[in-house]
Amino acid sequence: MFDRRKLEKFREKSFRDGYLQTTVRGWIAYQIQALREKTGLTQQAFAERLGKKQSTISRLENSEYGKVTVQTLLDIACSLDVALQVRFVSYPDFLNSVMDSSVVAMQPATVYESLMVEPQVLREVQDGTALAQVSGTAQQSQSDNRSLVQLFGESGLWDAAGFGNAIGQGNIGALNSAIFATPRSAVN
Repeated sequence: MFDRRKLEKFREKSFRDGYLQTTVRGWIAYQIQALREKTGLTQQAFAERLGKKQSTISRLENSEYGKVTVQTLLDIACSLDVALQVRFVSYPDFLNSVMDSSVVAMQPATVYESLMVEPQVLREVQDGTALAQVSGTAQQSQSDNRSLVQLFGESGLWDAAGFGNAIGQGNIGALNSAIFATPRSAVN
């Protein structure tokens, strides 16, 4: 859950823009480093794997650099056997996704690790308890999203982000479907 005082800063466009740029650059740099370290590769070995120079890897792992291309990210993803997801999202979704910057969050499972199924997990899938656990997690996530949307509405950030007219004109259903699939009652 987000602190209302912190959210108030997001009323200012310059703050939102700076926060977005700093966070994305940092997240990319730290995740590249975390993934490289997870594989046990040095910058030099990782550079050789990618057909790049060690100095390039050093720049990519520097949060101040900020000039990474989507193609470079795709090359890294393919090299490390992880997927890459690049998409535009609402600020509530963005803030929710960057809350966890732990090493675990920075190091997604490789496809090989994802395909390895522990016998206990397999039994849980077969008897349905794994699905119940996933469903509970999804419900909690949806509840967290609703709380975040409600907090954004109460703080006036929907208006600051330009969503106030959509809400005032009754277009909240489409807005919520696009953002969280949240019922109108969660925003009002």
